[in-house]
Amino acid sequence: MNLVRVAVFAAAALLLAGGYLASQAAFLASLDPGARGATADYAKAIDSPAIKLIALVIFLACIVFAALPQKEGQA
Repeated sequence: MNLVRVAVFAAAALLLAGGYLASQAAFLASLDPGARGATADYAKAIDSPAIKLIALVIFLACIVFAALPQKEGQA
């Protein structure tokens, strides 16, 4: 169970970091006069039902695994 817990939390952390890096890349790309719509394109891309569903599933999994007690003798 601890392995699954660590995997869910690691996936959440990696997705958060990847999303942050992608948003920064879109912002920096929009500073180039030839690519002014990069930030708006990024915002439209992440405002999709699939991304919202993935975020909800990971959020609920983190809540469930945070609420489950660890078994005795496990670190």
